[in-house]
Amino acid sequence: MTGTATDPVIVHLDGDFAGWHVTFRPLTRISARVLIDLESDSIATRLQAYGKMILSVEGWSDLDGNPTTDPLEAPIQALESAAEKFIVEATALPKA
Repeated sequence: MTGTATDPVIVHLDGDFAGWHVTFRPLTRISARVLIDLESDSIATRLQAYGKMILSVEGWSDLDGNPTTDPLEAPIQALESAAEKFIVEATALPKA
């Protein structure tokens, strides 16, 4: 892993979503509001927070198998997997 907390974080999914990639905002560019929303009891609020953290997706498909650039149109398992990997990778990055 290279980079710091000020660099975007690219996550590569595996399993059913092998070949899917997502670029997240740098950890230092995620607002406190988004972090609060991630702790919400509302799944809708958490999903919207994930969407705010993502800069772009590559190789993603919607539920019908059509290519999409909107991570909220993809299977929820892909979005959750990407978010979990982001947290692991981003929190392991040096601050600068």
